[in-house]
Amino acid sequence: MLKYPQALRAIGQDLENHGAVAFEINANENEYLVQCDCDLPPPGNLLFFCYTEKIIKQIDFMGKLKRTSGGHAVGGAETLGTILRSLGAYVEKKRGRLLRVANYESPGIEPAFRVEFAKSDGSHFVDDISKSSLDDIDVALRSKRSDEFPR
Repeated sequence: MLKYPQALRAIGQDLENHGAVAFEINANENEYLVQCDCDLPPPGNLLFFCYTEKIIKQIDFMGKLKRTSGGHAVGGAETLGTILRSLGAYVEKKRGRLLRVANYESPGIEPAFRVEFAKSDGSHFVDDISKSSLDDIDVALRSKRSDEFPR
């Protein structure tokens, strides 16, 4: 299976294309099951998706084509893809196995994301991550990439 940052970024890119505003992503060994509410007509448009590794790789490939051809916002642009990539990096940094990500369970005023993951010892974690914390993760990811691939 793909690493969480890559897989979640591709899923985020696809969800953006569907106008997702609220979502829940459940991960298991072979697929990601997604339920999302979209801002596209009709109101209350609830969609369900199943993303396999093959589908995610296709979305990722198309996203790379858009980014390299200049057809997609890059360089600090906040997109659902970059937000989900940061959440995937968070879970990897914690050495966890992703179980669930949602954005509609914000406990406070600031936008937040709920991430559930398990550790290899069986312990289960539920973390609420603020938008500002995600921004810090994104900056670290961009810095790491620029160090790995200098221009």
